[in-house]
Amino acid sequence: MTHDDLVFEALAYRRNVGTSLSDLRKYLQFRELTSHTAEDDLEALRRFEDAGKLVEVSEKWFLTPDGYKQAKGRALKPEWQWEDAWTLLALLYSSREKDLCKLEHIIAAADHINHAIPMLEELHGALNRLASGRLIRTRRGGFVVTERALELLSKVNASVRRRVLDQLDGLRRIMDCPCCGVNLKSVRWRISLDEDMLVQAEEAYREWSAETLKRH
Repeated sequence: MTHDDLVFEALAYRRNVGTSLSDLRKYLQFRELTSHTAEDDLEALRRFEDAGKLVEVSEKWFLTPDGYKQAKGRALKPEWQWEDAWTLLALLYSSREKDLCKLEHIIAAADHINHAIPMLEELHGALNRLASGRLIRTRRGGFVVTERALELLSKVNASVRRRVLDQLDGLRRIMDCPCCGVNLKSVRWRISLDEDMLVQAEEAYREWSAETLKRH
């Protein structure tokens, strides 16, 4: 196998979780007959990126839908992350007032919940995992929550106080619950986010916040 073949094998194995340069090197060092460097790995990643099979988000690479179709063999199983519950709760809050939640609405609600703005890699990962778990859907450049997501929040509210952090903790726990949670089998990285999109959404959120303060 060529070095590029081995790189793609590693990407396929990590197709549900993404691949950093260090992840890639750890995988390749036990598979390659001829030693390569991290610089060689990066060049291979760039070639796959130029071919439309790979996209870089922060410090990780993810297979595009076209690249994912070519991925074969065993794969790491994805797991729900803390930011998934944070993003989902933000979407659930936003959906009470809006049928369609845009990125700036998610950021606004997330800031209200945790007094912080999600980073690009957190939002990219969370939105794609939530979509793969059928807890959200994309529509006309925005997002909507599904009935399954509303059911999860209803179960959470039945067992915890309706304080924000209690809801966040309860949602994170129930997503992993073996009996009533959501089994995340795979992640297709169909939702694309980049730094420019996040910056524009943050600017829209700040403008809205400034206008709201002026009115009050």
